Amino acid sequence: HCHHKTAWPHLLASAAFVFHFFPESTIRHDIIQDLSLDSAISLAGAIGFLSHFFVDIIIMVLLSLFWEKSWQKLLSLGTIIAFWIWSFVIGASGGFHIEGMSEAVILILSAFLLAMFIHYPHKPVIEKCSTCG
Repeated sequence: HCHHKTAWPHLLASAAFVFHFFPESTIRHDIIQDLSLDSAISLAGAIGFLSHFFVDIIIMVLLSLFWEKSWQKLLSLGTIIAFWIWSFVIGASGGFHIEGMSEAVILILSAFLLAMFIHYPHKPVIEKCSTCG
């Protein structure tokens, strides 16, 4: 459980999470287009897509649960879902044409920022015992 005093780590993690949708949007769409259960490679692609999709959902929910008020949670979740849908539509139309190593840099940078949020060191809240002597 996190005890961050400010919202910036969550905003940074949400931005990193959203940015990682776009470089992989073309790959995501290609996997869905080539989906058939007659080959092991296609089946592995389907399993990979579904597992990554479920991880995306879990992270969406965890990032949104940080906010205290219901409207903030819904706004966060809705914004992240809107970016996921937007990246999916962009992937269906051919995706972004990112030159050279830029795509890899975006993926690595966004994964690093998200991982730093997940592993952000925090101290547990230790309450003093009122009945201890």
